[in-house]
Amino acid sequence: IYNTTQFRDMVSMYQRINNITKKFKGNEKPLFSLLIENSEKELYSLWEYNRFYIDKACRERDYDNVLKLFGEYKIVIDKFFDNVLVMDKNEDIKVNRINLLKSIFEDLKKVANLSDIEGGLLYPQQREGKEKRR
Repeated sequence: IYNTTQFRDMVSMYQRINNITKKFKGNEKPLFSLLIENSEKELYSLWEYNRFYIDKACRERDYDNVLKLFGEYKIVIDKFFDNVLVMDKNEDIKVNRINLLKSIFEDLKKVANLSDIEGGLLYPQQREGKEKRR
């Protein structure tokens, strides 16, 4: 599993979302009514649809299905980050976007604490370089 593209994409998504949301406390359910951009509406719809299936796959320890479900996020989340300014001037919109990302992040954390493995997994050549310097 660790060497699959899907797993690496999931870890990358974990890292991107964590970098943006880690300073923000709380996590309310995002409101569709506060979404403006098509990219964020698409991400919300995917999250809303997939979260039940992710919960179910995690409970059943069906990690192949978990990877498949999170694999569906790759293109959508990349589009979101390319087209949406999370830190909007409007505080309500900004908080709602953060809540959307934190909701996805909470789903990712159901799988594992990926923060411990993200750097070495995504950039093994950097890890090897550090090991050689020791």
